[in-house]
Amino acid sequence: EQMPSQLGYATVALAIAALILLASSRLRLERWSLVLLGVWFITGYILFSLISVREPRHDLMILFPVILLAGLALARISERCWRGSTAILLPGLSTYGYSVALYPPSVVAGYRDVADYVAQHAPPDNVVVFSGYRDGNFVFDMREHAERHDLTLLRADKLLLRISVERIRGVQQADLQEADIATMLRDNGVAMIVAQRNFWQDLQEMARFTNVLNTQNFRLIASFPLTGNLEMNDGRDESGKGGVDIFVPTYPIEAPKGLVTIDLPVIGQKVTGFGTK
Repeated sequence: EQMPSQLGYATVALAIAALILLASSRLRLERWSLVLLGVWFITGYILFSLISVREPRHDLMILFPVILLAGLALARISERCWRGSTAILLPGLSTYGYSVALYPPSVVAGYRDVADYVAQHAPPDNVVVFSGYRDGNFVFDMREHAERHDLTLLRADKLLLRISVERIRGVQQADLQEADIATMLRDNGVAMIVAQRNFWQDLQEMARFTNVLNTQNFRLIASFPLTGNLEMNDGRDESGKGGVDIFVPTYPIEAPKGLVTIDLPVIGQKVTGFGTK
């Protein structure tokens, strides 16, 4: 069911065509090749099913046999329909055009500017909290700043929620009051908060977190737009745009008091520690 979204309908159709050609002996492969491809795909399918892989990107390594069959079918069809260099160029260019037109890459822009600002303005040896959907984008952009390895990055949803990879699998909330959240931020020595607007405000804990940022204990110092292929989780507004705000405490920042424990239910473990130097 996932193959068309992973490889495109054209690739899947060509792979099926290759199986038909093989069955009718119009396409020939050595027996060991057929056995290898069959065992590769079937074994991988069974193993990934047993460990309950639910993300389409997780089983990409078993799709090579499908891609190879599609390529063999394309080569066979090309031999019958075109000659010379056209047999190589025309199908390739057609497939490329099909992919660009129907499967454009998803792009969300704006987090690089946010990371640049944090790297320039965050106090040394301090803690930055990120609250938003694209934590991977922000963390990746921050890692490009090798000069800021002194910063510790914490995710607000990891502090306030118990979630296994994605919301659809269930969410447990910490049930902290706004005063508790404010105390947690102060005790953890948080010096800067990067908050995506309207991020999961339907969850009580995330709404309370936003309310805390809008008190006199925090001050808005910068705002950045988000553009590109924004989803609902990106907090897009009616115009299809999103944004990220940066807050800093108005009170004196102190060193973290104690350790932080992050619950990782997807692996059944808890991580305790602090990365500040």
